[in-house]
Amino acid sequence: MPPRYRIAVITRTYPPKGGGIAAAHFNLARCLRKRHDVGIFAFDDNDAAVEPNVTRAKTAAPLAWMLQAAASAWIRRYAKGEAATNCQRILRIIPAVRRLNRSLRSFRPNFVLCPDNFVPALALKLPSDSKLIWVAHHNYRRFEGNPIATQYSWIDLQLAHRLELRAFRKADAVAAVSQYIADVTRQTFNPDCDVRVIRNFVDTEFLDQLGDSSPRTRLGVSSQATLVYIPSGGAVIKGERYTCEIIRRLSVMGDIAFFVSGAISQTLRFELDQLPKQVVVYAPGSQSYIRNLADVAACDWAVSPTLIENFSSALVEALALGLPVVTWDVGGNRELVESGVNGFVVPFMDMESLIQRAMELANSSELRARMRKNAKASVTNLVRPERVLEEYDNLFQSVLATS
Repeated sequence: MPPRYRIAVITRTYPPKGGGIAAAHFNLARCLRKRHDVGIFAFDDNDAAVEPNVTRAKTAAPLAWMLQAAASAWIRRYAKGEAATNCQRILRIIPAVRRLNRSLRSFRPNFVLCPDNFVPALALKLPSDSKLIWVAHHNYRRFEGNPIATQYSWIDLQLAHRLELRAFRKADAVAAVSQYIADVTRQTFNPDCDVRVIRNFVDTEFLDQLGDSSPRTRLGVSSQATLVYIPSGGAVIKGERYTCEIIRRLSVMGDIAFFVSGAISQTLRFELDQLPKQVVVYAPGSQSYIRNLADVAACDWAVSPTLIENFSSALVEALALGLPVVTWDVGGNRELVESGVNGFVVPFMDMESLIQRAMELANSSELRARMRKNAKASVTNLVRPERVLEEYDNLFQSVLATS
């Protein structure tokens, strides 16, 4: 039997309150608990819920505002009028992370698993003998020079990466959630960096326990209506600009409705309101992780016009729930979706191919049934707990052997 370790999992919120990285670390903690002693440390969460082995902290609003203003001032030194979104997030969480340090010392972990987004490692003070595993999901540099990612400014990304580089020096090892992210990590940090690819785990046993959310009943459509899932369709980088057109084009397929998860912008809401009245769209906005998964489980298949992707937790969850996925060939999507087997991967930005493949699923119940079976099997094999645990145990032993 491998050694039993004490592992601290750093995350933004627990349970996740939005965002694929928080969902990934929620599932990762559940996986690691099968073999190790795990403590959860949430750096942007003031939920009053009391759960064993979960420590939460959140920066007070006045202090958060001051730090965000400081980030904006920092950006203005280099370029006026540029957004400071990422630097604001990084600076805002520093007080909360520092508050977690005391609890982290008391827990005395052998390993600390820390996500790159928000760069919480910047303010982490590792206990003596603890090893930091940098879990690469995000990487600010990969958004540079992309005119589609309009919410990011070049100077904000550059300065966020400067902070990321400083924090990265604390890392003893790197685990990347996809080969794509592993390659980006080497390109932007260190070409000789030893990066282990360990996929985002999803707890299929947990998913199997989800109840029936019955969205068709709430929407007033027939129980036989096809329900199409569009993950985070209101987010710019997840393809907001294409969401309404996908719905409009597919709505001619007959008895069909659409579930668009996540927050919906005023722009998208306006566009959806212009659709013919017979087009049924379920867009509840932000909701709990469990409720969202239950709604996904009720769907038949997914279309994701995502513009930038790593190794999407939303798509992993959709496949694990038996939903075939149609998406563009971007980021780590090809590592997850095998075209013609558990869905379709089409050329990036090829809207006609995306719609054509989606219509093939809509037209063939036999194709959907075959792909649904393959979807669940593919994820079960790719991210089964035994595999993830073995990969992390190998990483832990390698770190200890070289320290």
